[in-house]
Amino acid sequence: MLGRATIPVVRRTYLLEAKEGQGKNLMDILLELVLPTREEDGNIAYVPHFSADNPDKILFDELWIDKNALDNHFKQPHMRDLLEKIDHLLTKPLVLETYKEILLGD
Repeated sequence: MLGRATIPVVRRTYLLEAKEGQGKNLMDILLELVLPTREEDGNIAYVPHFSADNPDKILFDELWIDKNALDNHFKQPHMRDLLEKIDHLLTKPLVLETYKEILLGD
């Protein structure tokens, strides 16, 4: 037996790399998104992480009940103009990756 089956969810991760010494400034902006995002319909988790090796690298890990909930997330007021707010702090463009869980049968 491989494990108990779970409900299918959508996971979104994104890695941000701030210019040297700008990780805290970037995180301060991003932390403003956490509470309103966690209150959105369809959000299961929205978790920011600093790299253990580099405080200028930040990873966000999100879980959503489905793609519609994730798509709706980007239409929320707290997400508008996010790239404009953070772009000047980044060393390279934001990398968004979306994953679907592999469901294992009972």
